[in-house]
Amino acid sequence: MFLERQTINEQPISPECRLAICLYRLSRGDYFYTISEMVGLGVSTVSTIVNEVSEAIVDNMWQDCVNVHMPQSQAEFKKRFWIWTSYGSFLSPGGQLMAATFQ
Repeated sequence: MFLERQTINEQPISPECRLAICLYRLSRGDYFYTISEMVGLGVSTVSTIVNEVSEAIVDNMWQDCVNVHMPQSQAEFKKRFWIWTSYGSFLSPGGQLMAATFQ
């Protein structure tokens, strides 16, 4: 008697559903098991979706959102670091972030 593997060809998970799963995980912090039960997918599938979508978000937004605001040279870093430390903290007396020091 031979064991045969039954393959089930399912429809691929839509990009909208993948994004929704990832954003739900990132916003709520629920366990992969909880999300997999909720959406009817396997735990490994949910984990893979969250990792792949998170990586895609970082890859596509890193240049626009992070590199633009980070110092590009050691001299620029020292200048910004001196400005940051001269204020004593990054927060104003009202508790708001002093964005002017980053520009």
